[in-house]
Amino acid sequence: MKGRALLVLVALASAGCFRVDVYAPHGPPVRLLSRDEKTAVKRVRRTWYAVLGMVRVDEVMPAHLTHNEALEEVRVRVTDTIPDALIGVANTVLLQVGVLAQTYEVLGNRGKAPEPASGGASPGADPPKG
Repeated sequence: MKGRALLVLVALASAGCFRVDVYAPHGPPVRLLSRDEKTAVKRVRRTWYAVLGMVRVDEVMPAHLTHNEALEEVRVRVTDTIPDALIGVANTVLLQVGVLAQTYEVLGNRGKAPEPASGGASPGADPPKG
């Protein structure tokens, strides 16, 4: 019976009320990518929560990374990692401070480079005479 109670306590301690806000930052429009579309940029971040996941400690959300990386196409993936679970168990069961972590990935593509301005001549054309 004690073993089950401990297992339930550990399961509850490693879970939390996490919320990762996913929204587009102010500025140019951002298109959401499907999971099959290729991306050129990948950033992985861990965000921290207190009071068993109810209070976010830091303010680094996917919108900040989207803006800082100048991404025009974005996919956000929230993942549960083994280090996050170990952090939760250590901080909740062992230290009893209730600080938890959640990992998320921001994948995307930056805007296309502007086309170079042409002087009116097409490549391979004969130079003007005169």
